[in-house]
Amino acid sequence: MTAMGRRTGPQRGWPLGQLGVGLLCALGPVAAGQDATPPALVSTVPRAADRFRAAAALQNRALYDLAAAEWAALADEFPDDPLAAEARYERGVCLFQLERYADASSEFVWVLNSGPPLAPALEEKCRAHLGLTHYNLADTADATQRSRALEAAAAALGTQLAKFPDGPLAARSSFFRCEALYALGRRPEAIDAYRELLERFPQHPQRADALYALGVAEQEAGRLADAVETLGRFAAEFPHHDLATDAQSRRADGLLALGQTRLRDGDPRGAEEATSRFLSDYPAHGMAREARLLRATARQQHGDFAGGIADAVALLVGHPPQPIASNALYIRGRCEVGLRQPADAAATFERLAREDPHYRALDRVLYDLAWAYHEAGHPDRATATFVRLAKACPQSPLTGECLYRAGEAHYGARAFAVAAERYREAVERAGDAAVAERAAHKLAWCHFELRQFAAAEQAFAAQCESHADGPLASDGRLMLAECRFRQGKFRDACDAYAAAFELLPANVAPRPSALVHAAQSAAHVG
Repeated sequence: MTAMGRRTGPQRGWPLGQLGVGLLCALGPVAAGQDATPPALVSTVPRAADRFRAAAALQNRALYDLAAAEWAALADEFPDDPLAAEARYERGVCLFQLERYADASSEFVWVLNSGPPLAPALEEKCRAHLGLTHYNLADTADATQRSRALEAAAAALGTQLAKFPDGPLAARSSFFRCEALYALGRRPEAIDAYRELLERFPQHPQRADALYALGVAEQEAGRLADAVETLGRFAAEFPHHDLATDAQSRRADGLLALGQTRLRDGDPRGAEEATSRFLSDYPAHGMAREARLLRATARQQHGDFAGGIADAVALLVGHPPQPIASNALYIRGRCEVGLRQPADAAATFERLAREDPHYRALDRVLYDLAWAYHEAGHPDRATATFVRLAKACPQSPLTGECLYRAGEAHYGARAFAVAAERYREAVERAGDAAVAERAAHKLAWCHFELRQFAAAEQAFAAQCESHADGPLASDGRLMLAECRFRQGKFRDACDAYAAAFELLPANVAPRPSALVHAAQSAAHVG
């Protein structure tokens, strides 16, 4: 599986960093293609203009430390000049290039809060660089400071984009705001931001990075279907990108996880769709067997038994690992049950139990095997298998029911003593209250059939005490009275019959023998 998570890093190639001085066009040529400076920002002081040219020349030669000093000197000497704010901004740019992010941040904040409203172009540049400064500062900070820096970056870039949604720096700032949100772990916001960026700026120079990051964020947020589609788009648009292989790997992981999630959430058809795409797109993937097993399970669950068997048979070709082979056999057997082929299912389950006696779900295998024998017309084998399960898997929650089923078989054969032993074991080991009640009731009946009326009385009394509101409680109370009658305990029988009749549901009529024996008990009492 691909390791989750991606790391965002500092950005030093910001296009404002090297030239960054549009004002020089009003003072003299610097670079071809620059726009003219708004007249309102042009200095009327020749010396200020000269210092501006000198600082810009140093900056354009990447002498950022010297340029920063020159910009500071200009701002200090001419604090009220229209060029002062621009000089402070450009000093911040130089400090940014020198990776003195805290000092750069102070300059940008000063410019934004210096007083008169800034020209829109300068304000946008300043807010953009402030956001990026915080973003880069996070890369060298400790955990606490990193989080604060990223929050500040996201906020500054968010403010810039809110004020200048269509500005020339909107595209790049949008990307780094996305990156800051992702680095903060704010996945839902990052996902929305990446999607908006890709929609608004389809030709974004960092489209590949944004598309890949969106897919990763969706994957990490559990939006697997979206992640699969996004990573597929990335691989299709950028097949030769350095991250193309990783994107395909993540997409494969996403398809498999999507299948698992859908199956867990009760959507086997959706699970089949996801795993079929996986097997179609990544037939040689290292998890192909697991995907096919998952699809077989999904097919079995939604009733495509033939398809499930086909997958199981394919998995059994060659020498698959034991867990894969065992699971494939189990799914095959379940599908054969679904196709009403109990003899085939029994053979499959027997093979599984023989080849993998330590199978993780051996109790389920033996349980299904017992019912397959039952459906195939082999009741003795079914009973023996129920007992086999109880012995092999004593801690299984199915043990109580299996012992009860074995008791039923012996009871039907009128082997009441053997049946009583099975029912007694079922009462002790049943994890299900309904099974426990049925077993307790039939245990009492075994004693009654054996004419062990005292033991039957105790057993029916125990049943009624443990399951007073159970569906068999009414019959248990009547049989308790009957046992007392059979023992000649007529006064106790009268009391028991009265209580049983009083608690009998309105829609249930007592057996005629109960009415007769109640009357006889009353006559004996006088």
